[in-house]
This record gives sequence, structure tokens and C-alpha cells, in this order.
Amino acid sequence: ASLKRGDDEDGHDNSNAVEVVEVRNAPETATPLELVLNVFPDVSLQHATELLRQHNDVAANVLNTLIEGGPYPKEPGKTPPGALSGGAVIRMKDSQGASYDFMNPNAFQPSNEYKEEAVAQLEALFPSLNKSCVQFVLSKSHEHFAIAHDKIVRFLSKVETKAVAAGAMNDDDNEVRQFKKLKACIDKRVSMDKHQRREFQAMFGCPPQKSFFCRKPRPKEANVTDSILMDEIWFVQNKLKKWEDQVEAGIARKENRERSVKDGTALECNCCYDHVAIDEMVQCKTEGHLFCQD
Repeated sequence: ASLKRGDDEDGHDNSNAVEVVEVRNAPETATPLELVLNVFPDVSLQHATELLRQHNDVAANVLNTLIEGGPYPKEPGKTPPGALSGGAVIRMKDSQGASYDFMNPNAFQPSNEYKEEAVAQLEALFPSLNKSCVQFVLSKSHEHFAIAHDKIVRFLSKVETKAVAAGAMNDDDNEVRQFKKLKACIDKRVSMDKHQRREFQAMFGCPPQKSFFCRKPRPKEANVTDSILMDEIWFVQNKLKKWEDQVEAGIARKENRERSVKDGTALECNCCYDHVAIDEMVQCKTEGHLFCQD
């Protein structure tokens, strides 16, 4: 579910709402309190209820208050937002986008608190790597979370895993295979074998320590309070989401083409001469020839 500026949960005008609040796994019929708890499951119920009262039950404004307001009263035993979605912090999007060029090592100077939380966040996102390994990779990435995250993602999306190899994905495009490898390493908590550990050590220059890797990866929690790191986590999540959307769109197009060829409705592209679904075709303005979108 998402709440946009100018709309509250009932569609009424509310010019004070934030631009877009992304609330994952929340039903469209969720109450304002449920929307708040979906993003901040550890917030005190009393505090959340009071904030909703102050903001006329507009969940978007309450979420904005919780994100911008720093520490808030916690409900004992509840999971912090930094542990959701494999350790990924769910935060508000704004029209300005990222606050820094996070792939530039000179964009900002990481604080000690930032470094500690970045290590915990990387551990939560990549459970096959233990703390000492993550600290080493972060040190080789100018102590910047996004740069370290990008390096690890590039490695995991190129290295074959046992779980992926058993998935019989030989017919998929290379990008689809890479994305599925990454998802397997994160979602399925896949550990690396000896060959993969050696490749990782060679790529990052890690010392040959077995303790750098977890043989039985387990979910870990990471609570993030550093404002720069929160923006940075949103930045890397957004990059992965765009990649995921691109891969899913490619899979959908491939399946659509296969159905069209099977039922005889596919058309031949006048450029690549491949047979594609009719809804993928565009018409040449001058001569009216049909070409695929590629």
C-alpha cells in the first residue's frame, strides 16, 4: 500500500502528508494503526495511538514523524524496522531522491555510529558473511555502506550456488540467472562452498580465514538510527527494486512471447525477424512496418 501527498487513507485531501510512503505487505483495507505497525513493528502501541490522535488518523504523517523524530518508545520483544525484509529498513521516499551521491567515496565522512550500524546492516542483508568479513569489505569500500553493498551484490549475482544450480535455469537470460543467484543467496540463506569462498577472498583480498563465512546462515537483526545510513539503505533498496522490476518485466515478456507463438498470434519483427507478441510491436511512422520494442 502507498499513501501520497494530498490523500489520506479515505482519499480525503491532506496537504500535510508526505510525498509517498511505501508500506509493504499491508492490505488495502489496513487501518491507520496497522499501516504504522507494518513499517514500525517495534513502536509502542500507546505511542503510535497517541501520534495517530495528534495527526487525525493520517498514517502517512505519523510515519513521517517516526522517521524524522529519532528514537521513539519501543514495545518490548518486537522486531525493529531495520530487521524487516532481510534486514532492510523500510523508509519514506521523497521527491528529492537520495541526499548524497552514495557511490562517491568522498560524498560524506562516515561517523563511528554509521560504521557500526553499516556492519550490522550488511550482516543482516548477507547472512552468509560474518561480522569480521563484513568489516573487512567495508574497510575496502571507504567505509561506505552502498559501495560495500554494491561489491557484494556483484559477487553474489555472478557466483553459482548449489541451490541455484539445482533450479535448472539454463534457459533463462543471463540477467535473470544473475538475479536469481542473488535472491537465492539472500532469501534462501545459502552458504558458500570452498570454491566460492576462495573466489570471494581473491576478489576482496580477504585473508584466508574460515571464520569470515557462516556455514549455517541465520537471520539477523539490525536497528538503524543514523540518518545518512537510512537514506543510503533506501538508495540501495531502490536500485535492487529497479533491477527486480526489470528482470520480472523481461520474464513476463518472454512468457508472453512463448504463449503467442504457441497460440499462433505472434508476429514477425521486420528488424530482428523474431516472433513476438502483438502487444510488443510498434509501428514505423513512415511506412507502417511493425517492429518489436527491442
